[in-house]
Amino acid sequence: MLVVGGIYSLTGAVIGTLAVMLIVESLRAYLEKYGHQAGIAARLETELHAEPALAPRAEVQVIRVIQEALTNVRKHADATSAVVRLSSDRDGTILSIEDDGRGFDLGSTLLDREGGFGLHTMRERMELVGGTLEIESARGRGTRVIARLPAATLARPAAIPVAGSAAP
Repeated sequence: MLVVGGIYSLTGAVIGTLAVMLIVESLRAYLEKYGHQAGIAARLETELHAEPALAPRAEVQVIRVIQEALTNVRKHADATSAVVRLSSDRDGTILSIEDDGRGFDLGSTLLDREGGFGLHTMRERMELVGGTLEIESARGRGTRVIARLPAATLARPAAIPVAGSAAP
């Protein structure tokens, strides 16, 4: 119960922090706390040389998708590690959440409200901001959740350097 309460308490802190902290630093802080509380090694990897220029509404949905994916890792995956990756291409921003857990058979898991409410909610969140969500998993091979946000969700110039990254 302590882990669940701790993770839920992070929700408001992370979302409220977005106004002050940039999303990459917010994610690093969130993953550090998540790792300590869930007992799962969690890290952020980014190829970005600047902050993703997401609209505030998209930032909130991205944070919520990451939280839900990590909650699934904690509850169902029996994983020892999770990685959140941020990247971009000419079409927009890509984030993925990958674990080394037990995985599951996508064919036997319904991505509807009856069989996978959290998975369905993540997909809805991405669709709300014009994005997409893919899930890759197989028994014994972990799970990867991939969210893509189109360039149309960009709101501000992506010129703020990411701490610890080299300039392009």
